Amino acid sequence: MPNTTVTTPGFWDDAEVIHAYTAADAVADGDLVALDDKLVKSHRILVPVLMTRAAYADAVDWTRGDDEGQSITGRAHDVLSIITFMGIAKRAADTNEKVPFELHRIPDKTPSGQPSRSTTALRTRLQINIEGYDMTGMPCFIISMPGED
Repeated sequence: MPNTTVTTPGFWDDAEVIHAYTAADAVADGDLVALDDKLVKSHRILVPVLMTRAAYADAVDWTRGDDEGQSITGRAHDVLSIITFMGIAKRAADTNEKVPFELHRIPDKTPSGQPSRSTTALRTRLQINIEGYDMTGMPCFIISMPGED
């Protein structure tokens, strides 16, 4: 007997998309921050890595100068190292769920938004998931604070 596959039309098959807001749109609007593509690829990640504005401000942004051994590039490297070496990015891609992880970093700002003078590393909680980057279906990783969509 021949092997035949029967497909039923889906409810949305003929639907017209009237509006879509992609991760690429959010980067263009400044709602998401794209980590440097060259740095991302140096960690063997083949898709864009984006961070919400809040996650970027907490884990990567650095305004206190380079004299303290901190920099935006170094802090972004720390985030990328954690998600690759710990297998967190792979878990997010495999499960298609938000995967939590922790990072230790020196805070750039106080909780009230003032410049911090702290030199003590504090723990911050983040999460990563895989999403569609644009209308072509290209994926990307999005790193956010817990509770952010």
